[in-house]
Amino acid sequence: MFMCYSSNNMSERVVSIIVPVYNVEAYLPECIDSLLGQTYPHLEVLLIDDGSTDGSGKICDDYAQRDSRVRVVHKANGGLSSARNAALPLVSGEYLMYVDSDDWIALDTLEKCMAILKRQPEVEILEFGAIDYIDGQLAEYKSYSGGKGDVQMSGPEALRSYSLGNLPSPLACAKLYVRDRISELRFLDGRLHEDNTYIFESLTKIKHYYYLNEPLYFYRRNREGAITQTLNLKVQDMFLNISDVRSKMSKEHPEYVVYANSLLLHRVLDYSFRCYRQGIDVKKFEKMLAPFIDSVKSYPILAPTAKKRLFIRMPKLYVRFTVNVLPKIRKVLKWRPFK
Repeated sequence: MFMCYSSNNMSERVVSIIVPVYNVEAYLPECIDSLLGQTYPHLEVLLIDDGSTDGSGKICDDYAQRDSRVRVVHKANGGLSSARNAALPLVSGEYLMYVDSDDWIALDTLEKCMAILKRQPEVEILEFGAIDYIDGQLAEYKSYSGGKGDVQMSGPEALRSYSLGNLPSPLACAKLYVRDRISELRFLDGRLHEDNTYIFESLTKIKHYYYLNEPLYFYRRNREGAITQTLNLKVQDMFLNISDVRSKMSKEHPEYVVYANSLLLHRVLDYSFRCYRQGIDVKKFEKMLAPFIDSVKSYPILAPTAKKRLFIRMPKLYVRFTVNVLPKIRKVLKWRPFK
């Protein structure tokens, strides 16, 4: 059952912030305070209580009673995608942002973003830097732009970059979207790693992307009960999601198939090395990845280098050679690759 609170009328340039909430009573006030304390005040916060069994639902209601910019939805538990999707028909702002309920943002985040959008109103997705917060400590900030400062790209350039594993990041959070450009998009329900394909489809809808190289989003990792703690158990969802989007593109927008296929190739290549280096059950992981790697052969890819082609043809041999043999050869011969 849904229960909503109405917000007052605000400026036309309102930012709607969707916050899925599930059993985060220890972290939720810090998250909400970082939103309501923004130096840019024209916002609405939609707190989607996804069937919490702790005190999170009451915290949401308490904030709604104190601040008219807060609206609350209480619903049966359905997962992160379900919570986000439940909020999307209710938003009214010109801009849209996602913030996870155990994370928070800098108090001047919206002010800085809106200043850029005022100067460059053509920007339709504005991403800003994120920094990990691990066991009570901020990690070193690692810019997605590789230290290149702010980055601007056209929509097609951003889609190509993303499909090759570069900017934009595969996170729905830490981004400000022009809502009417992506209003019909929804998150894949019932699976993890739903952000990957949401970002992909968003990039097919826009003409201008901007990356603000400043850490404004604080991403809490390693907390007890966090979804990110169990990603490795269902990482197959990532490849299923991208495969589904590739199929969707082949029917509706064939021009984007090469990008979806390249994204799938990048992800399976990346995770092939991860499982091998992190001591995961390699044989089991390779068996799971095999059909996805095989499916890549049926579609074109971007930048078909010799390394990519070798991986597609002989994935196990390629990974083992790269991880175990190549470093030894380089050490013995003191060889360095040409730049």
